[in-house]
Amino acid sequence: MKPFILVAEFNPARLKAWRVASEAEGFEVVATRDGDEALRQLQERGAPSLVIAGLSLPRVDGFGVLRFLRTRYGPEEVPALACSPFRRLALAASVLRDTLGLSDILGGRMDPEEITAAIRCAVSRTAPPARPEDASRRATKAIRRETTRLRRIESLGVDRSLPRDQTLQSIVEEVARSLQAPACVASIVLQDRTTFLAHTGLDRLLAAEPRAAQEWPFCRFVTEAGQELVVPDASVNPAFAGNCLVKDGHIRGYAGAPLTGPGGETIGSLAVVSTDCIGVTAADVDTLAAFARRVAGELEIREISKRSSEDADRFGSALGADGGPATLMSTLAVARTALESVDSGVMLMDAQRRVTYVNAAACEMMDAPATSLQGMTREQLVSHVCKVVEDADDFLSRIRIAASGPHVSRGDFTFLQPRRRVIRWVSRPVLLPSGLGQLAHLSDITAEVELREVRRRYSYTDVLTGLPNRRAGLDALAREIGRAARTGEPLCLALFDVDGLRFVNRDHGSDAGDRLLRRTADTLARAAREGDTVIRWSGEDFLLVLPACHAEEGRAVAERAAQGLESPELEEAPGISLSAGVVEWRIGETAESAIYRAEEQLHGAKSPGGESVA
Repeated sequence: MKPFILVAEFNPARLKAWRVASEAEGFEVVATRDGDEALRQLQERGAPSLVIAGLSLPRVDGFGVLRFLRTRYGPEEVPALACSPFRRLALAASVLRDTLGLSDILGGRMDPEEITAAIRCAVSRTAPPARPEDASRRATKAIRRETTRLRRIESLGVDRSLPRDQTLQSIVEEVARSLQAPACVASIVLQDRTTFLAHTGLDRLLAAEPRAAQEWPFCRFVTEAGQELVVPDASVNPAFAGNCLVKDGHIRGYAGAPLTGPGGETIGSLAVVSTDCIGVTAADVDTLAAFARRVAGELEIREISKRSSEDADRFGSALGADGGPATLMSTLAVARTALESVDSGVMLMDAQRRVTYVNAAACEMMDAPATSLQGMTREQLVSHVCKVVEDADDFLSRIRIAASGPHVSRGDFTFLQPRRRVIRWVSRPVLLPSGLGQLAHLSDITAEVELREVRRRYSYTDVLTGLPNRRAGLDALAREIGRAARTGEPLCLALFDVDGLRFVNRDHGSDAGDRLLRRTADTLARAAREGDTVIRWSGEDFLLVLPACHAEEGRAVAERAAQGLESPELEEAPGISLSAGVVEWRIGETAESAIYRAEEQLHGAKSPGGESVA
């Protein structure tokens, strides 16, 4: 049977990222968004090569999955990774790291290299690479994000002194009925407290605990992460078991979805709760998220209504003194011309959810003429867009909405037609003469995404030589150790040092030293076999990773590289040479141990004066 990795992750985007990386490493992937299904797979399929568990899962959370795993297999038999965008859950997992036998604990935002490196290190039983963190930058971004969020709440006019909103009240009651939950609450996280906008099934709790909203343990975590949180049984969840409302039996099961505005700010959550374990499925949480977009739309309407009279006054002034139909049509013609001239896509849906207007930019982005798009129902439009995006399932998941009412939805999607690019799709409610409509704004953020990708690549590349840097090298080494452990093939490491580099820098300047390093990189690349990896390991050192290679062959490659540098074509340094330490990886050995042995061999090669291979 082909080795498989079990991935239990509720978030579809993270689930896909884990699947793609695991399959690229040669594993079959068994993927599920449900903790109970993960337990069933462990029972039926036996020991996987690796378990990747999101800590927030329906029916059985990630902690439960990992505990069950450890009743059957030890960490040496089946390694495990934990993943969570919720800092509270990740911290609880770090406390239990040894108990749960975790190779690593990852956050919610990971680039492909981090995911791949985590898988390789876990499978090869090597220590994960250090992840550099800029605490100051992270704190600055958090402060900026929180300031923007609080301003958004202020603009919505949300205050605890307001009477309970009847529209929101009807929504929470509908959610409770749809998901067969005893209680549902829509809440907003302010700077110093949580306030309930609407709720059902919580009157007894609020009567017994008047400060329950302030002590509410879940909503703030949903708001911080901006993602769905599921806690099937808080009484056994290490992140929440100590909360007073949980200990007193007022809350046991919880599932919440974020209330996200058009600007991407998360202002609160919509949640179902229970005094017993909550058995919502992944599909139920998707439904909850759709209702959360409806609640966000209702809150958006509040702000629109507040501005409507001011906008009407300004519009009336723009029409002039007569304000007649001709003037109105002229003004609308100007507005239409302006919209046709902008680079961003604009699309308007009426109260019946039919496309009534789409500008030229939106037509181009969706690869269809206006005559085809105008008049489409929302369902027809979604069906069309699914044909031109890279991941139709992700698109459907993130723009899913309730059957009626306004909504706010937002997502970044890769469009393949008419050309590949990344489009940010934002939809918000708008007041129309015929009722509530929806205005969609489509912006091309390809340049922004590509810039992030360039920066990410630079973090894995040595700028001087163009080789993988130490960070990328550790990932490559973990990959090859994992492969050697699975296949039983040999693996060789050769650590090179440029003899006399410091003298070149001293006598001829750093430019000459840089030329020598680039020449060394080229020499090693020419000497390497197909499939080998050359790495800029440190200032004077280069590492050559040679899969399917015994020590004897590795020494031959190293000697060929050393001979290739004998004529470096540098007038300033005619006598420069290479020394190398070569080792063969031992079964069960960590990457750190193999590197240490290579360093010892290199030290021995340099002791007589360099220019040798040991």
